[in-house]
Amino acid sequence: MRYLMLMLVLLTGARFECPGGAEPSRVPFSLPYVQRGLCPVPCGVYRNWTAREDLIAHRAPSMASPFNLRIPSGRTFAAVTGEMITLEPGVAVVRRAGGSFAKGDTLWVLSPAVKGGFTVWHKGSLRTVDLVVPKKGAPAPVPEGEEEGKGLRAVRSTPQNAEWWVRIRYGGRTGWIRVNPTDPPIDGIGHCG
Repeated sequence: MRYLMLMLVLLTGARFECPGGAEPSRVPFSLPYVQRGLCPVPCGVYRNWTAREDLIAHRAPSMASPFNLRIPSGRTFAAVTGEMITLEPGVAVVRRAGGSFAKGDTLWVLSPAVKGGFTVWHKGSLRTVDLVVPKKGAPAPVPEGEEEGKGLRAVRSTPQNAEWWVRIRYGGRTGWIRVNPTDPPIDGIGHCG
């Protein structure tokens, strides 16, 4: 159903309704939106990782792509790079102004940014911003130790629909695995210290 809606948007120029009574707006960027090189896990690094369960790799970053290799649980493989593919943007409304953002502005949330924060579309441009979002409806948790009163505060009305795909190398072959960034079945991704 989501893919049908996405095709309708792309083919007909359908409009997304903005929250808070804002004027409807055409999606101002191409979908799906692909952010290459992104690792959305805190302190994430592409390097050797270890599978905690059997992993199946695809030829391309898509569930429709054929399988091309299997990585058994407990085996180490090379994570080469990644892509965050946003199928539908999330929407957030600014509740406390900050920088060039005014109260009531609508932000199209595309993906977490490589260096932290979120990639958003705002008034014609892509920007990386730190969003402090109330826990209920947050696109991601507020970083530990960060006070709620700091940063740009926004309320998300719709979540983004995105997939994280990682290009891997194992046994002389390459493939793509889809990874859940909030609970990856892999050890060695984060490098905080």
